Amino acid sequence: MNANEDCVAYAGHLKAEHRELHQRLRALQSALNQVQAIMIDAPLRERMLQTAEQLRQDLWQHFRQEDADGCLEYAVSLVPGLAPEARALTAEHPGLLVTLDAIIAELRSAQPMELSVAHVKQKFDAFVVQLLSHEARENRVIERGFNLPLDE
Repeated sequence: MNANEDCVAYAGHLKAEHRELHQRLRALQSALNQVQAIMIDAPLRERMLQTAEQLRQDLWQHFRQEDADGCLEYAVSLVPGLAPEARALTAEHPGLLVTLDAIIAELRSAQPMELSVAHVKQKFDAFVVQLLSHEARENRVIERGFNLPLDE
């Protein structure tokens, strides 16, 4: 395979990974929406922590793979005008993890019945909006660089 074929294959893989990530995020949001409690008790806190920490690990791995892959750079080599957006996207990875880390830290440090479900849901929903926007912009860079439809 040549570099272009590798990156076209990567684009398909990226689309599948983003779809899987979106499904996980929506499932987490749905689970939060189904919680009947007003305040977070110890068992709910533990479930939320486990889920958020797994998401954090998955995101870290996802970003690490994207950063190491080089296909954004290859897309930029084909369409140099994409360079600012590609750089901005790569620079967002640490900040997205920091945002999720803050949610995890708040859950970890809170005592049972100290945090409201609505408060955590609002923070998580804001994070989801930020992450989905990031992933959509990333897809557009790949689409434009390789002239591929990734339609999310």
